[in-house]
Amino acid sequence: MSKEIVEGYVEIVVAKELPEPDRYGNNYRLSVKMDNGQFYGFGTGKRDSINLKDGAGWHQLAKGDKIEFVAESRESNGRTFWNASKKTLTLKEKGNGGNGSAASRGSSSSSTRGSYADGGVNYGIAVGHAINNAVMVLGNGASVSDIKNKAIEIFQLSMEMQEEAKKGLYDKRNNVNEEKNQENQSRQADDDFDDELPFS
Repeated sequence: MSKEIVEGYVEIVVAKELPEPDRYGNNYRLSVKMDNGQFYGFGTGKRDSINLKDGAGWHQLAKGDKIEFVAESRESNGRTFWNASKKTLTLKEKGNGGNGSAASRGSSSSSTRGSYADGGVNYGIAVGHAINNAVMVLGNGASVSDIKNKAIEIFQLSMEMQEEAKKGLYDKRNNVNEEKNQENQSRQADDDFDDELPFS
């Protein structure tokens, strides 16, 4: 186990959704891939982002941000894992890949954010889930370009599935109604059957 100060540029921020919230109500496991190619775990959080103090406001950590933090290594099953504390995280310089502060993000217009109910797509969440799934499929050692290509593939698949869902292809209620219709037709056919002998 060793500690070191890490300073560099963020390549990707990953928020992996937990199967269920932990005992503190956290929903995501958070990690950051730095420009040195290493992933650093930042524990869990209630949101799918890492936010840090920036003057009087807050900044959502994003690709291109220059940061500094203290990381600690741990060995497990022959592999080295690096963990860091959000308390030691310092923003040195905002990158071009970010979207500004969390406050400004919250005030964006609803027409660009959309929701499933009105047929819209929240692209930020959809892309984030695609990236998280790409990292899960390919593993932490994958290159950024491989992760990007797999994320695009997953995103396109999810958009196709959303269109199918809008048509009701995945709606369990439709399947149940279809089964009931088939049962009713079968019963109707049984009721219509004339079991009297034609020559009696």
